[in-house]
Amino acid sequence: MIEHLESHRPQPDNLIAALRVALDGLATPVFILRPDAAVLHHNAEAGVLLASEGAFRLIKGRLTARRARDQQTLSDAIIRVGTNCVAEQLRFISRTDEASILVRVDPVAGTSLVVAGVAELRTPLLLDPGWSRRFFGFSTSAAGLAEALADGATLASFAETENLPIGTVRTRLKKLLQQTGVSSQSALVGLLLRGAALRGEIAATAPHTAVRNTKK
Repeated sequence: MIEHLESHRPQPDNLIAALRVALDGLATPVFILRPDAAVLHHNAEAGVLLASEGAFRLIKGRLTARRARDQQTLSDAIIRVGTNCVAEQLRFISRTDEASILVRVDPVAGTSLVVAGVAELRTPLLLDPGWSRRFFGFSTSAAGLAEALADGATLASFAETENLPIGTVRTRLKKLLQQTGVSSQSALVGLLLRGAALRGEIAATAPHTAVRNTKK
């Protein structure tokens, strides 16, 4: 999304207008945010999310998570992304583990602004163990790591659960990246979740609820 916009970058004075036009056409909630989380613009789907009074709300014009620790995590990520121009993906889980909310924060190059997209998924995320073998053709060992990462595990937690050396797990991750053609763990997780959704493995219509962060 951001890459497409930057390939046709307008002059700075027109940048926000161009972003608004692009984001208004998206079917997922998206916000344009200042470093202090002030909302410059949001699309119609984001308005629906806010109206649900669930995971996020507007307080004094700022995008605010309902839990203080989630808000701190979100605020810190917005500042980092705006400063370092490196996208981040956050994952939040509801108090009752009924919903998983992914927040992708992308930089707007040349500015301190960020674009935050929100996707909500019902948990358990992966309803049928082994789905990634059928969809992506992973080996049994690769599928185990892939499905654990998509369900929110870290490399360290997976290594501990499976009683494996962390080096072995990192090697498996490297092979997964090569097989899927993506360059980072966060990009791999995004690809896995999209693949699961395409298979119908994920029910992506859950009520918007408060969340806790499980970002690596």
